[in-house]
Amino acid sequence: MKITNYGFFGALSSKKRFSIIKALMKEELSVKEICTKLRCEQTNVSHQLKILQNYGIVFSKRAGKKKIYSINEELRPIIRQAQRFVRKNCINKA
Repeated sequence: MKITNYGFFGALSSKKRFSIIKALMKEELSVKEICTKLRCEQTNVSHQLKILQNYGIVFSKRAGKKKIYSINEELRPIIRQAQRFVRKNCINKA
């Protein structure tokens, strides 16, 4: 898969994926924990996580039988800055 700027930002543009990112900004979570927090089905969350992983936005590690997901630490300050920008400058706040 060729990664492009458009594809990367497209991965961030989904409301569901951004909800997952916001949850992972607070703590590392398993798919089940994400499902519980966001009240979503596991298949949908797993699909969204796969997209985020493909673009290097989230990483996973094994913890026994579970996969634990975390945000890419390089992106953490960028996401925080983007959230501040939106809160400050956008009429329709996310």
